Amino acid sequence: MEHYLAHCTGCQLCVTACPNNVLQTVSASPAVLQPTMVFENGCCPQECTVCTRVCPAGALSPLTSRARKRLQIGLAVFEPSLCRVRTAGADCTECARHCPTGAIVLAGRQGARMPVVDDFLCTGCGACVFHCPVRPAAMRIEGVREQTRL
Repeated sequence: MEHYLAHCTGCQLCVTACPNNVLQTVSASPAVLQPTMVFENGCCPQECTVCTRVCPAGALSPLTSRARKRLQIGLAVFEPSLCRVRTAGADCTECARHCPTGAIVLAGRQGARMPVVDDFLCTGCGACVFHCPVRPAAMRIEGVREQTRL
């Protein structure tokens, strides 16, 4: 994150190129014009490397699709008080069903199963946030201080 903040010029090329509308410039970003990841409108597929290929400043290091699949860019965090299972008593499997790495499993009694996130398997792609049927989503992605290879 420190490298990104020090090198990003705010050129917006990654925002324009992002095929899933995940990279956006929002007023709450760490610095003016520096993009942040917003998962309500899409997720960051494990094979996508578009942003790393268009970054002219080196804020995002180029990645192969293979390397991207093993890169943890964030971690999913579950907010039970927002989950449809708790608020409406309705069974919901969306976050677990759409997790491409199997990092989210449902635990508990039948009909009241709640998500549990395996931090080791989670890449921070945001599929759980994007597919969550409630807003604000019961899942959120927290940034990691240092991206790590899984």
